[in-house]
Amino acid sequence: MEEAATLTAHRERGLALAVVGRAVREALRWGADLVTIPADADDWPQLIYSRLGFEPVGMEVSFTLRGMADC
Repeated sequence: MEEAATLTAHRERGLALAVVGRAVREALRWGADLVTIPADADDWPQLIYSRLGFEPVGMEVSFTLRGMADC
């Protein structure tokens, strides 16, 4: 699962937690040994994943090169 969103009018009802929880249960039922979900460390979805028992395992760093000067 890449992204999930809840319409504003339906937020704060546990829907995102239910959807992510179901996706995890299905992955495990299909035989997954490991379930990994990418999340920004400073964004709220990490709170949902924490409530489901996920633990942070690392941090991703991205680099961008603009132009080719000094290369």
